[in-house]
Amino acid sequence: MQTSGLILLLALGLACQSPVSHRDVSATSSSAARASTLPSTAPLTQAAAVARPEDTLLCSLPLSAYQTALALTDDAILLLGNEVAFRVVPGSPPARLPIRPKPGATHTRSSLVFFAEAAIWKANHLGQRARKLAALTQLPHYFVSNGDDFAWVTQGNGLAFQLERLRGNKPQVLYVSTGSIDAANMLEDWIFFVERGADGSFRIGGVPGAGGAPTFSAAKSGRSPAQLAVWHELYFYEGSERSLYQLSPDLKTERRIVRDSVCSPLAAAADRVYCAHVGGLFEVSVSSGSVRKLAAKSKGMISAVAANAARVAWLSDEGDERLELHVLERAAPR
Repeated sequence: MQTSGLILLLALGLACQSPVSHRDVSATSSSAARASTLPSTAPLTQAAAVARPEDTLLCSLPLSAYQTALALTDDAILLLGNEVAFRVVPGSPPARLPIRPKPGATHTRSSLVFFAEAAIWKANHLGQRARKLAALTQLPHYFVSNGDDFAWVTQGNGLAFQLERLRGNKPQVLYVSTGSIDAANMLEDWIFFVERGADGSFRIGGVPGAGGAPTFSAAKSGRSPAQLAVWHELYFYEGSERSLYQLSPDLKTERRIVRDSVCSPLAAAADRVYCAHVGGLFEVSVSSGSVRKLAAKSKGMISAVAANAARVAWLSDEGDERLELHVLERAAPR
């Protein structure tokens, strides 16, 4: 970065702080160094103290934590906010990207996908070579993606919730909900979603990206999940039961992994689910249900979590329209 650019970032309060490592001093004790082995569906609140790796505070930025999407690429962390976007490489100042996305943007394997100026746009991960893909009159609630495919949730002119994707340069409606769509994600070439009915029940549905009839899980009562995480399987937190569940992509086999604790927001990667709540960030083994604490409670609430095979990152709300970005390099499977 040129000197003038760095001075501008500092003046705006956008430069990353020097990387700061956080470790609980109790982790040095012999009892804390023992690994936790909890039975399946053990509550997070009963997780034994264990030695944990260090997380790093990368940045403090004047952005709303709740209007900023968090995404990971192979070599960087993307922050996609309201008419602003940053690319953060650990060890370097955040780079502001030359795009102005509306909230709800996403990234594919090679591109950023976002809504701006009444259209869907695509740019590379540096925010360069932006290209208009299609005109779109309705502002999407948010985009979802997998690989190089993407779709979005919107409300049509009749205010019904819809799932849409592009066919050539034209939006195609894949599904029109009879209730509301409270969460969505993509796995392979399917779009999965949480649908809440007028009676307060919810069900999880899936529709093929190529078009076709949707499939659904059984309806359940209680508060509908606010997020669907995916990694070969589906993962969701059911607030009325305070339980974390795994659901097969055919929507037929459901398994409770953790009970009696909050897991929202969440992210999944390989054999783990990462759960945030007021006590900090926790890592849950999908196979065993064992739990360990990764990060202590920060000053503000964790608003977003993202994970891949290499690292887990999260945003915390520090108040006054400011967020902090933390990252933790992912250890080998336990």
